[in-house]
Amino acid sequence: IYFAQTDAAGVVHHSEYLRLLEAARIDFLDHIGCNYSHLQAQKIGFSPIHIDINYIRPLKFGDHAVIESQFINIKNASLMINSKINNQNNECCTTATVKLACLDELNWKIRKIPAILIESLAQFEL
Repeated sequence: IYFAQTDAAGVVHHSEYLRLLEAARIDFLDHIGCNYSHLQAQKIGFSPIHIDINYIRPLKFGDHAVIESQFINIKNASLMINSKINNQNNECCTTATVKLACLDELNWKIRKIPAILIESLAQFEL
């Protein structure tokens, strides 16, 4: 955790947790061969439509955040991800559920999740 991510109280500002979760999703997509920039080049995007986040204990400057995520529900045009953010002592700091809609970025309308992503996610237990 970097100093710029913290607030006046010296803890990670609540909005930064959303950035951490998004970074973890993008990294995971890269890891499974669905690079997000390649999806966007095809005008495919994912937009959060619901976020449920629970702050359990604060992350602080210098902490190392470890994010565990699990895709729990994949439908035609949306997916849900449960995530947990732990600190370097493996203490749970935050839990979150994020629902994302798949969008056609040409017209910003909901579209079917591309087969390549469904196939790549199939290698992981839901």
